[in-house]
Amino acid sequence: MSDGFSFQGGRWLPDPTGRYEFRWHNGTAWTADVSVHGNRFVDPAGAGPAAAGAMAPPAPQPGWPPVAARSPVPGAPGAGMAIASFVLGISSLIIGLLPFVVLLAFAGAVIGLVLGIRVLRTKGDRPPPRAGLATAGVVLSSLAFVTCAIGVALTVQVIRAIKELREAGPHEVSLTRCQQDGRLADVRGTITNLDEVTNSYVVAVELSHGDGVLAVLSVHVDDVTPGGTEPFSTSEFLDEEGSLECRIVEVRGPSLLDTP
Repeated sequence: MSDGFSFQGGRWLPDPTGRYEFRWHNGTAWTADVSVHGNRFVDPAGAGPAAAGAMAPPAPQPGWPPVAARSPVPGAPGAGMAIASFVLGISSLIIGLLPFVVLLAFAGAVIGLVLGIRVLRTKGDRPPPRAGLATAGVVLSSLAFVTCAIGVALTVQVIRAIKELREAGPHEVSLTRCQQDGRLADVRGTITNLDEVTNSYVVAVELSHGDGVLAVLSVHVDDVTPGGTEPFSTSEFLDEEGSLECRIVEVRGPSLLDTP
């Protein structure tokens, strides 16, 4: 059955015997295949004398046969959409709590909700295919919006925590030594924590000869107590000798990507 209504020229037409609502005409003769309110049966009496002798049916008209006479097609698209709605709904409900991937969860919830509603709004005398899965998909997708809201809040908190970790807080930093012996550069300094909590720092020092930058060194200073002052030092072999100049270009908090 290519479209659920016709096959090789046959079609459903009002039963000429009057015993059933519709009877199948195969394009050549009436058959015992009958339908009542969309339910198909086989006429125990066969095609019947009246049906067998009836004249050939008229040419099909647009919109014929009525919806009640149409047989459901196995594997209709509604079943696939119902399954997709359920899968998207439950997936979005779970991953909606994860920071940063919450946007994917939100998109999945929207699509799952649309597909589920579309299946449930399918018109017909019978419930749509997989109506239970479609209903579950609508419910799960709706609940996923709640978890997505929580995921957005968690994402904001994570971003804020990363930002606070990177910010150095109030401090004072100074260089006490900037000297090159041969090709070895020796840099030393101190940093004072002016905050009310213990902080760790990453001090970036630029080394140069005149206008040419030779290197930028990062020094880690860990666990400086409030009001405390800690020294730091670093050294580097340079490609050339000269009058070394040192400049602090950045002081920030530690990052998970930093290597001490």
